[in-house]
Amino acid sequence: MKILFVNINNPFGIGGGDYATHAYLAAFSELCHGNIDVYLRDGIKIDDSIKANFIVIPKRSLFSRLLSLFAGHLHRNVKAVRKHLAEGSSYDYCVFNNSRTSTGLIKRMKSLGIKVVTIHHNVEPEFVRDNIKNPIHRWLLTVLTRKAEKTAWLHSDYNLFLTEHDLLTFRQCYGESSSKSAVIGTFESSPIPDVKEKNANPQQLTFAITGSLYLEQGIDGIKYFFDELYPCLPSSCQIIISGRQPTEEIKALCGKYPNVTLKPNPQNMMEVIDKADIYLCPTRLGGGLKLRVMDGLRLGIPVIAHTISARGYESLMDSDCLSVFSNQEEFAAVLHNIISKIQDGSISRHLIRQQYSDVFSYAAGVRKLKAILTAL
Repeated sequence: MKILFVNINNPFGIGGGDYATHAYLAAFSELCHGNIDVYLRDGIKIDDSIKANFIVIPKRSLFSRLLSLFAGHLHRNVKAVRKHLAEGSSYDYCVFNNSRTSTGLIKRMKSLGIKVVTIHHNVEPEFVRDNIKNPIHRWLLTVLTRKAEKTAWLHSDYNLFLTEHDLLTFRQCYGESSSKSAVIGTFESSPIPDVKEKNANPQQLTFAITGSLYLEQGIDGIKYFFDELYPCLPSSCQIIISGRQPTEEIKALCGKYPNVTLKPNPQNMMEVIDKADIYLCPTRLGGGLKLRVMDGLRLGIPVIAHTISARGYESLMDSDCLSVFSNQEEFAAVLHNIISKIQDGSISRHLIRQQYSDVFSYAAGVRKLKAILTAL
């Protein structure tokens, strides 16, 4: 089995989409024993965590990028992949790592008899709507991403989704598709390390919030936290907020509160989060599965998440792993419940980690992908 993996993410990066890409790429590589060609943009530092043949594509000129937009191509790989195929390279499967990477290529793959798998990381027009500020740019990208999603949805042999909500949204927006579809979620990219039990001090609990602090959905989540949720927290608590490239607005906001510590661009996010007793995810914008929720769960830390951020984690709801809220009143109620359990000693990091591992481990992800490829 030989696989072509067309990609615009950084599988060695630290963002949510990058982390999911690493996990999927590692799993596909394992299934084909490293017989996989992967397209990467230039400037990415490659390590040996994934066995693959990486093909680096240089940055395009501004003129070339504009020309591609008019052609409806939303990535830099089109010309290189077409040339690669014209030279006689053959594959059993082509994996498009989100619908944007399928533009300009998916029908070519189908004409060559290559089976197509598209991984939909979210409903991309929702991401564009929530994170692109320029109205003209936002409008153009929305039109193009909707077209790309519909084409991928209708022409892929298999469409993979991270959440049930995303799959239902596709059906509502683009109609039924004869292709096969599955909600596979995401999973760890390597074995999950053991966790150590930690005796929390109920009189001085520590809360952690992580994420990209420059994207609009991250900024909105932090502002929402301080406006609506912060007043519900115990006055004696400590709060850690950490993530990439915090804006000046975020820095100023965190600086107003003496019990809030901002840790920008940490080298090791797990070391930061491990100090927490409760992990909070106040993100309420955007679609798809919020991988930051995994930051807390993999360490066995109970998570309190907004309903938008809880999509894709339904199997862990109504347990000590994950509590969900949609407004201030619900947040106060679930917070009180978790703090009570911490006080009576009934929260177990080992148990949370085990429940999480059963669903989101790397081995579980590989099994799901293998079953899908076998069915094609």
